[in-house]
Amino acid sequence: MQKKIIRLTEDELRQLIKEATVNTLKEIDGKTYARIHNSTMQAQKNQLAGIPNINQRKSNTDVIMQGIRIDPEAADSLIKPYKTSYLFHCQNLRGTAALTVFKLEQLYELTPQKAILKGEITFNNERLYGSIIINLSDMTVYYNYKGKSPKYRLLIDPSKKQLWDGLTNELIRSISARKI
Repeated sequence: MQKKIIRLTEDELRQLIKEATVNTLKEIDGKTYARIHNSTMQAQKNQLAGIPNINQRKSNTDVIMQGIRIDPEAADSLIKPYKTSYLFHCQNLRGTAALTVFKLEQLYELTPQKAILKGEITFNNERLYGSIIINLSDMTVYYNYKGKSPKYRLLIDPSKKQLWDGLTNELIRSISARKI
């Protein structure tokens, strides 16, 4: 097997490295998502305290702007393996059994207390607006209609429980990797 010598200019090499980095960032895990959070929060603290960035080529503002740009891709890659429809059991306002189908599309918010997931929600064959809220301290799940009450407590169907547990574990792993 013969080795081929490839000659690249410095700009071509930078472009290849940038493309490889972008592809890698699209496949990141919860820890890397947490690193983006950590670096932007540290840059914000340094900016407010008047401390310059250690890297001379980037200012604190550049680090914050890069975090803002990368964060949606990082959040999407965090939940990408779990993007599917989930079936939940709940009760409607009259107290009778109800089914909620939730198709995960977006991680909207992730804090140590809760995670808010957005997507298509069908409550008893009726499409509704709102979001799914996971209370990370006791792992309870709620459907919240337009951010207001009433909140419907949801119980995951056993057929999707393993996948749902994988999603919640990945969210918790991302939170635990953060330095807050």
